[in-house]
Amino acid sequence: MNGNAARTEEKKRFTETRAFKIILFIGSLFGAFLLWIYAMGYDSEAVTETFSGIPVEITGTNASGFTVAETEFNLSIDVTASGTRSELNRVTSSDFRAYIDISKVAMAGYNTLPIQVAEPPALNVTALSTENVTIYVDTFTTKRIPVTVEQVFNSPYTIGETYPSFATVSVYGPETLLRNAEAYTLLDLGTVEGAETTGSGLLTLRDASTKAQITSPYVTMETQTVSVNYVMYMPKVVPLKLTLTGGTLTPADIQYFFSTDSVALNGPVSVLNALESLPVAVDETSVEGTLEQSYDKTQLLDGAGVDPRVTAADPDTPVTLTMHVPTTRMATVEIPASRITVVNMPHHVTVSVGSPLTVSILGSPDAVKGYDRSKITATVDYYSLELQSSSGLYTGNAVVQTGDSAIAVYGGPYPVTVTVSGA
Repeated sequence: MNGNAARTEEKKRFTETRAFKIILFIGSLFGAFLLWIYAMGYDSEAVTETFSGIPVEITGTNASGFTVAETEFNLSIDVTASGTRSELNRVTSSDFRAYIDISKVAMAGYNTLPIQVAEPPALNVTALSTENVTIYVDTFTTKRIPVTVEQVFNSPYTIGETYPSFATVSVYGPETLLRNAEAYTLLDLGTVEGAETTGSGLLTLRDASTKAQITSPYVTMETQTVSVNYVMYMPKVVPLKLTLTGGTLTPADIQYFFSTDSVALNGPVSVLNALESLPVAVDETSVEGTLEQSYDKTQLLDGAGVDPRVTAADPDTPVTLTMHVPTTRMATVEIPASRITVVNMPHHVTVSVGSPLTVSILGSPDAVKGYDRSKITATVDYYSLELQSSSGLYTGNAVVQTGDSAIAVYGGPYPVTVTVSGA
């Protein structure tokens, strides 16, 4: 009896446990079904979401070698994307890539390019906060460009030479802008009265052909201040002067005239202020009778050693010299005191000659030119000496001997001053 009751109770508990498990299983299936229904409804429609602060990159290698001027290109955008809620929940802003592609840009300068976005799989980009960006592209280079300086001033002179502190300047920037550029400044020198002056100013870039100013934030000049030294020029009329180089005659000894008495010159103020005349040099010993000679004015300037910056106002008009040289030449010779002798002196008297004697000689051109000046001597007779009361010295006229039969003494008398002791 007890055994049957126990078996009945056990069978009852088993039945109850089995029913509970069946109910629990059915409930789980029902719950999963409900969850699946919910999930299907949650991801069944596309939704949108905006992702902020996505940086824009520059990509692509340009076939023309162009690069972007903005070396610190800094742009970020907001991207709106659509997709299922679950997909959107799995991504962040860092999963998007925004960029502009410069590989197809064909023209230097400002270009407007579309912003492109690479989005994660299963998402579609629907909107961008900024769709296009304008950038400046070119081939950027460093080159030396010429410096051009112009000036305004008040002066009786003109500017002859300019010496800027530098003739070219280093500039970095777009090659398109620098291709025909020059660095330019205009200096106001005010009133200039001296032989030289200086000025300084700021350089700007301009097109060398059109003179249009070049303004660009992408151009950098090495230095912008240039200083300039100016040498001022002036005109001057300078007289011609005959110079005889043979040593036998002076211009006063001959007859001569120029086709013009002076020449008009132009050159540095300091040089022309110091130039009082323009010499025309002639070796009179090579001239027989009358000479007529034409001179190029540039030749005269070169021959006189004048600064080569000095030029003639009418260089193509020659200067003609006409001169008549006598067949007898005259020259001056200095007789040193050692070759001046006092003759007929008493034995107790001592005489000293103090100074050399300069005399004139005559002869044919060849004789005067070849004369040995060491042959000339002079004598003074002691008894011809006369006391000069004011100085205590004695003077007497010398007799000059040339020592060459082809040479004669010209002019005179030639007094000699001596000191006498023991008289």
